[in-house]
Amino acid sequence: MICSFCSDEDGPFASYEARPFVIELGNVSHYFGEQWEACEECAAVIDKNDRAGLFNHNLVSIVESEHLTAAQRKDAAAGLKLLHDA
Repeated sequence: MICSFCSDEDGPFASYEARPFVIELGNVSHYFGEQWEACEECAAVIDKNDRAGLFNHNLVSIVESEHLTAAQRKDAAAGLKLLHDA
């Protein structure tokens, strides 16, 4: 399994229950379920209730894994904000 938050593939360290939600992007609906798996780093910030830390770790993970340009990073940050505010 991979981390539901940052996509780290080192296996889940912790599991969290959340309320399911749907985000509409254009004409596509993205469903996010009740069970979320977290790597050790994500679990540490989640357990501290550090939403900003989780957001920043997720964004850095995306930028590094996808080699995003500055413009793409801005779009990724906006998309992550939707998830974190849901």
